[in-house]
Amino acid sequence: MDLYESGHARTYTKSEKSASAVSRMPWARFSCWVECVCVVTFDLELGQAIEKTNICYLSFPDSYSGCLGDTQFSFRVRQSVGQKSSWFCEEDIYSREAPVTLQSLVVISRLPYVNLFQSLLQLIAPEYFEKLDPCLEAVCNEIDQWPAPIPGQTLNLPVMGVVIQVRIPSKNDKPGSSPLKQAYQENLLPAPMVLPTVNELDLFKCFQSLLIHIQMLWELMLLGEPIVIMAPSPTISSETVLALSSCIAPLKYCCDYRPYFTIHDSEFKEYTTRTQAPPNVILGVTNPFFIKTFQYWPHIIRIGELKMSGVYTSYKTYLHKDKALIKRLLKERYMASLMPLQKAIMPWKDLLLWIKDKSEVEIVDLVLKLREKLVKAHHQQLPVKEEVLQKLESYIQTIITSLPEDLQAVLKRH
Repeated sequence: MDLYESGHARTYTKSEKSASAVSRMPWARFSCWVECVCVVTFDLELGQAIEKTNICYLSFPDSYSGCLGDTQFSFRVRQSVGQKSSWFCEEDIYSREAPVTLQSLVVISRLPYVNLFQSLLQLIAPEYFEKLDPCLEAVCNEIDQWPAPIPGQTLNLPVMGVVIQVRIPSKNDKPGSSPLKQAYQENLLPAPMVLPTVNELDLFKCFQSLLIHIQMLWELMLLGEPIVIMAPSPTISSETVLALSSCIAPLKYCCDYRPYFTIHDSEFKEYTTRTQAPPNVILGVTNPFFIKTFQYWPHIIRIGELKMSGVYTSYKTYLHKDKALIKRLLKERYMASLMPLQKAIMPWKDLLLWIKDKSEVEIVDLVLKLREKLVKAHHQQLPVKEEVLQKLESYIQTIITSLPEDLQAVLKRH
């Protein structure tokens, strides 16, 4: 396993003054964002004899499915035994062309910025597997030039010719809000890739198959009950665990949670012993071995392509199931898919998510319609705030950058 480490200097910036002081230390800015970047190679012929640490074991899907292909997921490990602090890890896995070799690119960070690290890995992983170490060294040097992640600030983070624009969440933020504001004072070319949030997941997507049980799951999170998530892939497993741990926000989930857990984990015995009650933890697993191992746990959730999907528990809820609310939510989601620009009924914060499964013709039509509305708003002086128009313009530029280069050139000329 190759490591590109940030060194031992770990500084947590709390003010502009301290951020300036940190920037003078070697790799200090890199350390503010990332602990290290790991390249893990797994040889199917040698097997797990070459895997020495939790990171190595967690870097490959431990699933019954052999058709995952390129995949991306998150995991979480303890820093060391006896300490409460943990590393939050984002991982991007790409299968190689070699028939007996798998390789993973892993970013290890203390910051739970799921969306940011996923976007970062989606940019650098394909390039790394094509150009190898020089590409990774260049990315690490670029990250070392990033400003410190100060809460409440909107930052432009350049990497590999792309500018990722994010807002660092603050304790003063209102729950459910997305207060990202475009940095209008900078004329950024190319247009930045705007991330509406660095850490929030699409809860509806994660809970779509569990909506009928959503109130019960919310109660289980409040009580800190032990839960096992059994899923067909690490992606589904990790997203579901992270969604559960965040669904009681603004309250903080104070128990342990492992978005992806394998039979090789150093704490496997601690979590699977039958001599004591199950610990207060949420575990995401994919290996069918756990079906029998965790059968005595009080709450088991099976999702995805697994047989007998559903929630297995004897827990009796305090709240009465609100079927009308669930029907309204499903209807709202359906309507939002038909009218993606209607803010009043749209639960999505990210237009890029909406265009993922759309054809190029539909995306181009969306861009043209949005521009038409912007022109109308400017010329006819419609009662729309300038801030809203500027934000919409930034989203248009972000959508354009997702298209092929020939279409980008055409849309930028008109």
